[in-house]
Amino acid sequence: MNDINTFDDRSVKKIANTVAYVENITQSQAAGQRQFGDNDFKVVLGAETVTPGEWNASEVVWDGSAFVVPADAEIWDTTTPLIVTGVAGAVGDILTAEGLTNTSGDTVWLAIKPAGGGGDTKVRLKVKATATSASGVIFLCDIIDNAGTVLTVDVNVRQKKFASAKFYINEIIYADAEGSDYLADAYLAGIGVG
Repeated sequence: MNDINTFDDRSVKKIANTVAYVENITQSQAAGQRQFGDNDFKVVLGAETVTPGEWNASEVVWDGSAFVVPADAEIWDTTTPLIVTGVAGAVGDILTAEGLTNTSGDTVWLAIKPAGGGGDTKVRLKVKATATSASGVIFLCDIIDNAGTVLTVDVNVRQKKFASAKFYINEIIYADAEGSDYLADAYLAGIGVG
């Protein structure tokens, strides 16, 4: 019995609540969609409120291919804002929101956006017009998702790998964020380059 872990009362209560929640999932609700726990949610940030660091947000669930807002989503607004700490939030960020109790006994909602140190900077792009790009020269693309839906229009893309590279209208390429622009070098292969 020496290998049994002991927990404080808060940990035991959280485990018990999680087990009870999982046991009560209805048959009409896919088990992988909702978050486990009444106190935390995956959210997508909407607009920032007039108070810096406080956001409007909507609950999202994973439908197997993308995050979507369910019909009965929890909502955060100016009355009950989501406070984002760490790095500044941005519209469209997907974060985990957690309800916490402040010193007044009120529930406040907090999401932490970590600074750097990971994540994928790669984006999928659709070339706007056929262009021959000299090294370092900007050409325009739209950021798209895997289904081809445009997420951001007219972003600046450049390549520095070749003296000249040709990109064709509607061609799908990849690039990494580089400041406010995107650099396609890591995903380019040269044909006939010697």
